[in-house]
Amino acid sequence: VGSEMCIRDRYIGLEYRFSDRFALQVEFGRNVFASKYDYLGQFDSTSGQRPTIRNEAAAHYFTLPVTAKFRLYEAGDEAFSVYALPSVYFGFLQKGYRKYNISPDMNSGVWIEVNESDGFTSNLVLGSIGIEFNSRILPYLYLTGQARFMSSLNDINDGFFLVGFGSSSNTVAIPIYSSTGQLSLGVQVRLW
Repeated sequence: VGSEMCIRDRYIGLEYRFSDRFALQVEFGRNVFASKYDYLGQFDSTSGQRPTIRNEAAAHYFTLPVTAKFRLYEAGDEAFSVYALPSVYFGFLQKGYRKYNISPDMNSGVWIEVNESDGFTSNLVLGSIGIEFNSRILPYLYLTGQARFMSSLNDINDGFFLVGFGSSSNTVAIPIYSSTGQLSLGVQVRLW
């Protein structure tokens, strides 16, 4: 019937410059991969309808992104810089859950929650490509903005999303791969 997916994240990191044009950045953070989807349940002979079933799922990962930063453009003495950002994210599952709402009127207060950490992959790998700008505010303080596109290289659900065809014995596990865009704005403090 419908679905949506979002990714929420928080990071802190360190960057080491090998030259004026190349740096390596390692970050530590947390990503939450969340989705909502609705589907039609089995026909109910009492009501004469197929009820809509709403599902919510979320997986919390500790992530370790490793990013190579290539400077594409610089104006002034680092007054304004633009970088290309190819990255690899390594994720380690902290927890996961699924919730179901099967009430006929979709009452938001009636949910069945299932702790399904076993239903999510324990190790997630994502690839990312992006662009970053830095603008110097003070000698060691920079305004930083990023735009990235991320996509998982392995399925996030470890086969828990089962779709039935006809009878309960005809089910197929659907792999779910996450893809998202990310925009961020922050400050960067250079230590030396």
